[in-house]
Amino acid sequence: LSPVISSNTGVFDARVIAAATLANLVRLELIVFAANEPAISRYRKHGFEVERTARAFGLQAGHYVDVNTMVRERIPGR
Repeated sequence: LSPVISSNTGVFDARVIAAATLANLVRLELIVFAANEPAISRYRKHGFEVERTARAFGLQAGHYVDVNTMVRERIPGR
């Protein structure tokens, strides 16, 4: 298993979301620390939903923590 490392890249995230929108991607997936409510809130505003939670999958400050997989799907015809 590969642990998830904190990056604090809100500006980069916005660029990735904008690029995915322009590219008309059907599915965009990201991983965020489950305790990072500001990031989860920001992603929800961009149409992401929590799809699943992986227990003790991320590594933060030397401790294993839960992470959420968040997904934005834009399926044509739905």
